[in-house]
Amino acid sequence: MNNDDEKQGIKYRFRVINITGLGPDLNFSLLYDKTPVNWRMIAKDGADLPTQQRLVKSANTQPVTIGETRDFEFQPDKTGIYSFEVRRGGGYLVITTVIQVK
Repeated sequence: MNNDDEKQGIKYRFRVINITGLGPDLNFSLLYDKTPVNWRMIAKDGADLPTQQRLVKSANTQPVTIGETRDFEFQPDKTGIYSFEVRRGGGYLVITTVIQVK
């Protein structure tokens, strides 16, 4: 993510990487008004997924285990504030980032 505002209707690629050494799985979420949005997983561990596996899913607690990389495609359909959250097992919030969509 960069610090610029994102734009409605543009596709963005999110790459999430779990580089923790001892921690359990991390769960990633992308929310709008505290509600998960939809995104499409397009790659895993650096390899593009076949078309039939590129399913649109809720961006709610997508697990990524230690050493794993996943790429998601997201196209915001609303302007406003989105939040990208990372949580550990049990729902403990590790970090949240605000994304402004204009």
